[in-house]
Amino acid sequence: MGAGLAAPEGRASPVIAVAAPDAYSEIVEVLSKRARVLRVNLDGGSSLPQQADLLFWIEPATMGESRLREVNRFLETGHSLVLTASRHKAVIRQQRDHLEVLFRAQPLPDTKSYSPPNRRT
Repeated sequence: MGAGLAAPEGRASPVIAVAAPDAYSEIVEVLSKRARVLRVNLDGGSSLPQQADLLFWIEPATMGESRLREVNRFLETGHSLVLTASRHKAVIRQQRDHLEVLFRAQPLPDTKSYSPPNRRT
């Protein structure tokens, strides 16, 4: 992580929320060195964390209409979002002398494509 993540002098540490499967616990560990990190379970129905300056949402299981509206409101109120998803699922297995990484295709949920509203500058 770059030095730009540190809070300016006199300001509280940034708050970063992470919604990710347990396999991504290393990201939480790294981010915790530079910011206050909140773990959230967005796939379990939790709301987007309004106290977060930045949200990492990794491998979302679902993204329905109401969640898209919530994401839009989150972005419109000045929050930042990093969303990562893939049609492939990685499975990482520790072997005695190496890591084994397997990729398998998975169907994506039936969702509508998202287009942010036009913003005036």
